Amino acid sequence: MINPEKLKQRAEKAKAAKQRSYERHLNREKSSSEYRKKDALQEIKFSNKSGSHINCFRGGGESDEHLDMKYQVWKQLRKWKHDCIVEPIFVNYPARADILDLDTCIIYEILKSETEKMLVAKEDYYPPLFEIRKIDANKPFNEKMLL
Repeated sequence: MINPEKLKQRAEKAKAAKQRSYERHLNREKSSSEYRKKDALQEIKFSNKSGSHINCFRGGGESDEHLDMKYQVWKQLRKWKHDCIVEPIFVNYPARADILDLDTCIIYEILKSETEKMLVAKEDYYPPLFEIRKIDANKPFNEKMLL
């Protein structure tokens, strides 16, 4: 017969091992692109993230240079097989981003007539989950601009 104290110790040790295993599982899951994608999609209004708008290019009302650069960024992300949303509307934030890369949680803001000061002011209008990168539409596109 096993001593009750020893049995209690084994049960506690087994419970601790299960907890460590579960934490490792969560860490692996959180580092996956699918987990990041899920988090990103929760920040976007449902009407804006429906299947018809993921990976769909949309634009209008912008200068030709702004629209051309936005298309180049979108096209490069799609070449890299990244899922993205153009002009996402966020749930609890007033701004709309140019392009959101769902795989990396990066917002790409295309700057044509906007100044750095305007972009800094916009940063408070986006969920903190996302990194914001600026793309200068006054320069020719190069995929290194996205890195």
